[in-house]
Amino acid sequence: MKFISTLLFAILLSASWAQERNDIGISFGSSNYIGDLNPSLSFDNAQPSFGILLRHNASNYYSLRVSASMAGLNSSISNTNSYLPGSQTAFAKMLYEGEFVAEIGFLPFNTKIKPSMNFSPYVIAGIGAASVDGKIFPHVPLGIGAKYSFRNRLSLALELRLHKTANDLIDNYSNVSATRSTVHNNDWFTFTGLMLSYRIYNEKGLCPVYR
Repeated sequence: MKFISTLLFAILLSASWAQERNDIGISFGSSNYIGDLNPSLSFDNAQPSFGILLRHNASNYYSLRVSASMAGLNSSISNTNSYLPGSQTAFAKMLYEGEFVAEIGFLPFNTKIKPSMNFSPYVIAGIGAASVDGKIFPHVPLGIGAKYSFRNRLSLALELRLHKTANDLIDNYSNVSATRSTVHNNDWFTFTGLMLSYRIYNEKGLCPVYR
């Protein structure tokens, strides 16, 4: 939890050096767990997820983003579509995570320099760290999304993000067999939702287009 608090503080502090290339925003949506007790991308046990983000727009195609969020994760034995040896129990947990990702757009995007640049689908990839039950572990976020600028400086994005872990710390259940390797046995968590962001105003760094 301490590293999440530190990351949140860093994100808010970063706004002090904001130029016209930086956005600050919030995310809200649902989270899911994928693992032995829920082996497919199912939204049956979706839980709320909330977060904050800071984005640096390196160009009209490429952005770097740092974010922190909290989400609920749960599962029930009824989700299992195959027999699992040993004992398993349903769970409900809180996850705290922070990540650093790169956004790569397919179309040029900016917050209303031109109407032709107010929409773009994109992909993301990066690195992150998460905490469940007080245990910290790394994860790899991968995702797709689409963003739209509906007003000067404001944009809204719809995103699906998958987070691959290298452990079983979410469900605490290992099912390694001849047909299920250690790699595929590791847990995932997902985010599906919206991100609302605002291009930070800084008169000293103001582009003439915005004057």
